[in-house]
Amino acid sequence: MLLGAIRLDGVPVEVGYEAPFKVMVVKDRALAIGILGFCAARFPTLGALRPTRPADAYDCSLWGGTGRSENASDGICLCGGLGWMVPATGGV
Repeated sequence: MLLGAIRLDGVPVEVGYEAPFKVMVVKDRALAIGILGFCAARFPTLGALRPTRPADAYDCSLWGGTGRSENASDGICLCGGLGWMVPATGGV
């Protein structure tokens, strides 16, 4: 299992839950954008990292594109609280 985070240089990473807690740069664009959106929503001082909606983005079908979830413990949807998603592709 992995945990999404942001390095000090603003790059989204995945961190392993168990030793040796391997840190890997996120290669999937959709996951990277979701991590950035989530962190920006959760921590207001990271607001500058909030992604802008690209041309190929589509409205998140979960929760009517609100970016909010009634099921998540933090209230943020899988779209990272952005209300939109991008196709999953390699490269960020």
